[in-house]
Amino acid sequence: MKLLALDLSITATGALIMDPGGDVTDVFRTVIKTPSRRHEETDADWNTRRFGVFAKGLMAILSEHRPELLLTEVTTHAFAMAGGRRSTKGIEYRAGYGLGRSRGWLDGVMLLASQLCIAPREIVEISSARAKLRTTGNAGATKTSVRGWLEDTWRTSLKDWEEAEVDALAVATAYLREQGQEPWVSHRLQRNA
Repeated sequence: MKLLALDLSITATGALIMDPGGDVTDVFRTVIKTPSRRHEETDADWNTRRFGVFAKGLMAILSEHRPELLLTEVTTHAFAMAGGRRSTKGIEYRAGYGLGRSRGWLDGVMLLASQLCIAPREIVEISSARAKLRTTGNAGATKTSVRGWLEDTWRTSLKDWEEAEVDALAVATAYLREQGQEPWVSHRLQRNA
């Protein structure tokens, strides 16, 4: 069963495709990056343009790879840290607002994908704490720690991986471990454009 793991974001969504039950396969990974705001662009125009880029990127992945399962990371708590900084007034709101918007974007793409018969049959949400716990044994692990554990688990360097791709791999790893699957020895992790 081919799966798609996502690390949702309104700026850089990590996407990873793998077939854990298959033979030796390449793992497809990419980041869907949305554009920066143009000078004097309204919020509505900017968000519409960003959604268009997100939707086009995700629809291309769904169309090409036809995953049966979509795994997506969700946050179930307020942030103590956001953007690498200790939370201050407004940061938690902006982070939550951004994640909510990206979740809405995903819902919109899934509606369109279902109308085109390319939507995954099942969607599973995995909390960021659960992904960290299943990956490292510590629900509060740092991003550096998660990356190190994933390199050990998959027996490869993730040095050239973007943060969003590593987070998507953590989501997939958490799910696979919960399912009792350990496909790491049969996969090569490489970047695809």
